[in-house]
Amino acid sequence: METQRLEENRARKSDEVDRRNSQMRLTKGIMQATEKKVIARLFAKNFLSKFKRDTMRTMIDLGALRRPVDLSTGATFVPQMYNQIQFDMQQYHDHQDQMDEMLNESMCSISILHKQSIVKELNKRQERKKEEMRKKRQEEDERRQRKERRAALREKKRLEDLKE
Repeated sequence: METQRLEENRARKSDEVDRRNSQMRLTKGIMQATEKKVIARLFAKNFLSKFKRDTMRTMIDLGALRRPVDLSTGATFVPQMYNQIQFDMQQYHDHQDQMDEMLNESMCSISILHKQSIVKELNKRQERKKEEMRKKRQEEDERRQRKERRAALREKKRLEDLKE
């Protein structure tokens, strides 16, 4: 009985040791597998991070990865916005054209008034020159007439002096 008990005790201890050894091997295997997975994951992550970033950017640029909100925005809001911008630009150009026309009309009227004032000024100057010329001629005529009168008076005086 004692032997049986000792054998059972030894069998239990042996089973316990085997169980703990198998548990240690299993834990060691799991740890190694986990380490390999972590290393592989880190390696793949570092290696593929550039590709992932570039690929994601490329796919977004191509439009493959869009949210429904983006699609609805692109389908409804953007065309309306373009139409509004086009309408606003057309109005802006129309307003510019109207302003150009108004400025052109005002500049034409100002130009006509300026030309008229220049013509008036030229006419005034010509009239002044004519008046000056007329006065000069009149003064010359008066000088000539005075000269003739003086000459006539001298002649008369000389004739009177001769008679005497």
